[in-house]
Amino acid sequence: MAQFVNYKKRDFALPPGCKDLVDVLEPSRRKAKSGSPEPEIKDERFATHGLSQIGRYAALLLQPRRNFSLVTLTSQQFHFSVRLYRFRDEPLGAIALLNEDAQSEQAVRTFFEQRGVDYMHSASRAAHGLGCLVYPLPSDAPSIIKLTTELLQSVYGMSDDAGLEFYCYED
Repeated sequence: MAQFVNYKKRDFALPPGCKDLVDVLEPSRRKAKSGSPEPEIKDERFATHGLSQIGRYAALLLQPRRNFSLVTLTSQQFHFSVRLYRFRDEPLGAIALLNEDAQSEQAVRTFFEQRGVDYMHSASRAAHGLGCLVYPLPSDAPSIIKLTTELLQSVYGMSDDAGLEFYCYED
């Protein structure tokens, strides 16, 4: 038996992540314990009454079950993208607005200035021509719904019966 054992290469220590010998024998069980859950991705389109769906997605941002939540609202008809996101350990989320032109960017700035909300940061127009403004979100769902709905109506001219596409990512 000694001829098959290389004592210089053997070790009594367990591999990283193993607490006992059973973890070595069942690596799939060890992965299930230590592995992080898969991110959830949802994509829904509402041909009409998209604004009435904002509440469902705003509630996702306030659930502490995920490290990161992102909700993207888009409309082919109005050519815009609004992103609501939140990190679990931060008290407030943020709303990021991607704008194709300087006129819509100014309308967004005016909308938030009228409500006394200062932007957190902005990114200048990149090579793809999109500008990005980031504003803090309120800390409760009714206020998030109201702010987002008013933004879409006053800045982007959406009516109550307009359609929206929602893309939700949670990690």
